[in-house]
Amino acid sequence: MSNPTNDEIKNRNLLIRSIIFIFFVSFLIYLFFVFLNLRMDALLAFLILLFFLLVMIGPIFYGFKGSFYSRLFQKKKKKEWTEKKPNYSKSKMPIPYTTEIKFRKPLIRNCPSCGMTVASFVKKCPQCGTIIMS
Repeated sequence: MSNPTNDEIKNRNLLIRSIIFIFFVSFLIYLFFVFLNLRMDALLAFLILLFFLLVMIGPIFYGFKGSFYSRLFQKKKKKEWTEKKPNYSKSKMPIPYTTEIKFRKPLIRNCPSCGMTVASFVKKCPQCGTIIMS
């Protein structure tokens, strides 16, 4: 007895998955008529069954191995595992964090003559007319 080749195995798997898909679609058509006999709106029944069809197309043709998200991001995870990230920390001391924020330019300021709060891009005070220098 000869061993089947990879192409024969792939064709057999595709045939099996196609048969499963045909049975699944026929089951959904049966459910559609059941929903109609239960006096459900035809559009609502169609949308519900279309949702189930779309959810099951991927696993039927691509298999049920792993979770959906692991299959979706599988290439990225493998790439991240193989890449070595450089270790920039030379000492074991933690990096100190500070809450100070330094702006290059203040967002608001006060007019020197009348004290009105104006935006930093304003060149002339709208209340007294004084020219505001940067």
